[in-house]
Amino acid sequence: DAVKELPYDKVDILIANESEGMDITGESEPFSVAEALHRLNCGKVVLTLGADGSIYTDGDTTVKVPAFRADAVDTTGAGDTFTGYCLYHLLSGDSPENALRIASAASAIEVTRPGAAETIPSAEEVGEFLKKYEV
Repeated sequence: DAVKELPYDKVDILIANESEGMDITGESEPFSVAEALHRLNCGKVVLTLGADGSIYTDGDTTVKVPAFRADAVDTTGAGDTFTGYCLYHLLSGDSPENALRIASAASAIEVTRPGAAETIPSAEEVGEFLKKYEV
């Protein structure tokens, strides 16, 4: 319950996983969770959905980006990898869709390796991975 009382109006970018978002908002459908989190006066919200991708909303723009399929060996660090890449790209001015896509790619690579921090892929690795999925 303490997390429900946080000063969300002081948060520029909130990144939460689906279960955290459900606990905070009481909502159960992913888009409803993301919208409810935004209504807490957060500037931008990213809701991670594991293998189902992620959602971004800022009140004006809402996008859902699918996850990349990966043969997971170890999911330790996947959320941290996603968060780091996502924040970097959002704060660098990338579009929300591109930031989520890059973060998803980085996480997909990370889970295929045993370990945590030492298995976070480099930006070059993520770029090479994404080249395989260019249309």
